[in-house]
Amino acid sequence: MNQQSQRISIRKLKNDIRDAVQRADGEPRASMLDLRNLFEKIIIDVYRQSVGHLPRARGEDPAIAKMLSKLDEAKVLPKDIVECVRTACDNLNRAAHPRPVLPAGSDVILPLKNLLYVLKWYEREYQTTVGGESANLPEEIARTDDEKGPYAGTTVILARTESGSDIEEERHVIRKYLVNYGVTVVSDRGLSDDSEFRNAFFIQLFSALDQLDRAKTQLEECGLEYGSGRIFQWRKTLPNPRIDSEILKSLPEEDRRFCDGENVRTGSFEEFKLQVRNEFDKLNASPERPYLYLTFDRSNETDDSYATRLNEVAREVADVKLIPAKNARGDFIRTLKKATGFVFLYGDTESSFIEEWMGCYTESKRGMKAHLKLAALYQAPPQNQEMRNVEPRIGLRTGEWRKYGSRDQFVLGDIEAYCAELRRASD
Repeated sequence: MNQQSQRISIRKLKNDIRDAVQRADGEPRASMLDLRNLFEKIIIDVYRQSVGHLPRARGEDPAIAKMLSKLDEAKVLPKDIVECVRTACDNLNRAAHPRPVLPAGSDVILPLKNLLYVLKWYEREYQTTVGGESANLPEEIARTDDEKGPYAGTTVILARTESGSDIEEERHVIRKYLVNYGVTVVSDRGLSDDSEFRNAFFIQLFSALDQLDRAKTQLEECGLEYGSGRIFQWRKTLPNPRIDSEILKSLPEEDRRFCDGENVRTGSFEEFKLQVRNEFDKLNASPERPYLYLTFDRSNETDDSYATRLNEVAREVADVKLIPAKNARGDFIRTLKKATGFVFLYGDTESSFIEEWMGCYTESKRGMKAHLKLAALYQAPPQNQEMRNVEPRIGLRTGEWRKYGSRDQFVLGDIEAYCAELRRASD
């Protein structure tokens, strides 16, 4: 190993593992030698970082066994890692010497399992961002300027990846692919307030060569339900199906269930991209399902609670977008041409809130010379009894809006009646 070399690339290690697996059946001996070299790279890098120099730099024995012993004595390596490396290297060393029976592809599996165990420990304990590798930088919402794209109005939450991830390249490709088709792509970063994305799609790419804890957390926090048809996961498999299956069996049960989840696809990446497009096409082929924009006072806890409950019911019969906490006016105006219905929730907030947003709706629509679609003032009970009889000035003509709900009790079912009226108006 070059004494001047810098820290090794975790992404290159994973690419080299894939190459070794690819050769396992046709060239098992070469594959096993490749795996042994990968073990050596990891241990040498750990030695360099822990001791401060490379073995050959001071005339020390560079043999991996010697380095293991030194690291073990210094309590640098956990006992399970030392045992993993020794066991695997004993098996792999046999591949370096002629023997009566040549190694088979199956001989690669046990050392590979050990290597992946060591690799994940190494990545967790010794790898931060390496030159040429970077985690996904903080991303603004990504969208094309072309509002006429085939999937304009569709939003995708795209799960982020770690630095050096096995699927970093594929994530970059699918992000660009989605944006080119008019999809608005947002990162899962900072989705603590995810109510505005409840009707988005969630796309996650992952690999068993990566740490799976973060991927599992992303899925739990995406805000979408299993069976909603809005979760798409793709697992990048190893190039040898038999070895891929054996590696999955060796994972902890929770990781194995995650990799085999009901929403997980394992075909080619191109097939996965087509499957995503097919689902978008199905959505676009259902014009009878209204697209609602729900405007409400996010600063008012009571109305925020009303909106959450209303959204839960509305999404059964419509696609719903909630007014965001940030850049609300810009988002509202961008959606004017796309949404088929606008709901203005009037509960505990001041009447001036409704008047302001109704005014924005009217002025923006007429400024665009666009047809005003049927709007809905959705009433809900205020906490202050004296506010129940306060009526906001709407500013719309008769026939341009309807009144739903009640100021005396919260009526959820009226949202379905509004959607039914929108469908009749579109016929």
